[in-house]
Amino acid sequence: MPVRTYSVRDHALLRWMERVMDIDVKRSQRELQRTGVKTPSNGELARYIAARDGLDLSAIREDMLSPTVKAGLDAGMAVITDGKATFGSRDGHICTVIFGEMRGFGKRRKSGGSAQRAALCELGLDLDMHSRPVWSKKTGAGRSAYFQKVKRFAKERDEARR
Repeated sequence: MPVRTYSVRDHALLRWMERVMDIDVKRSQRELQRTGVKTPSNGELARYIAARDGLDLSAIREDMLSPTVKAGLDAGMAVITDGKATFGSRDGHICTVIFGEMRGFGKRRKSGGSAQRAALCELGLDLDMHSRPVWSKKTGAGRSAYFQKVKRFAKERDEARR
């Protein structure tokens, strides 16, 4: 059986530096732009911060990939939470680091997609299973049944905790 390799995208690495390690990434980006780099890529910015602050990027990536995160990636989960942070993953890669009120996965849309994702995150449900609910955008058919299902999951979870 082949050995599974896990990867952390450069964007997730920057969000980790910003949200867990409390590094001012925007300030670092401005510093790098003053050196002549117009729009640094996430990788360039991460390498610049690591060189400036004496950080080891591979060690940071390994720190992000806890056993809980690896198990979540193996299971194909879209949102993985361990004791340090909440991670967003796609196609078996860690794509971003999410915290608290940021758990809506992106900008708010009029369709309520982010609100639905945030509700599912709060319930601890796997977004792969629920990320694309089936309903008609024109008529809204099936939407209320979907939210009733989410509420039922929440109620069952709360009852199980008692």
